[in-house]
Amino acid sequence: MIIHQLSQSLLDTALSHTIQRVFWIVPVVQTVHLLAIGIVVASGALLGLRLLDRAATSQTIAATVQRFVPWILGAVAVLAATGALLIVGEPARTLGNPAFWAKLVALAAALALTLGLRQRLRRNPHALDAPTAAAASGLQATVHATLQGSRSAHWLGALSLLLWASVVVLGRWIAYVLEV
Repeated sequence: MIIHQLSQSLLDTALSHTIQRVFWIVPVVQTVHLLAIGIVVASGALLGLRLLDRAATSQTIAATVQRFVPWILGAVAVLAATGALLIVGEPARTLGNPAFWAKLVALAAALALTLGLRQRLRRNPHALDAPTAAAASGLQATVHATLQGSRSAHWLGALSLLLWASVVVLGRWIAYVLEV
């Protein structure tokens, strides 16, 4: 009931009427939205693959996070702005759609994982890196801790890839799932 009222309120705004009447607004906003999705997916995938030791292994995980998280956050800001415009233009299509809400949950989880990872690596930049020859020649406890970090990195990488893929799939399903 509240969703229906909110949808109707948005639909009655001057901005919604403009978005609906001006033929080029929706395609332009969707194009920018898709470009931002590409940035998020590429950055998230490279970060996830680095955590899995499948890409950029010449860099530390902390360096990879430092490199890609700003891209993710910037693109998510663009996604929020363009997504808000798309919602205002067709509120019932999204606000009453369970795929939209599932996408937001997956996005929140992916962002929480990414930001939590960044925070963890700020405290200990090598917490998740695989053992190196230098570590192997050092104390056994250091090697054990590094191996544990490497296993954690692999799990985080797999979860990160799953969450970012879920955001994309659920976003695409919005067009095909009927409103509740």
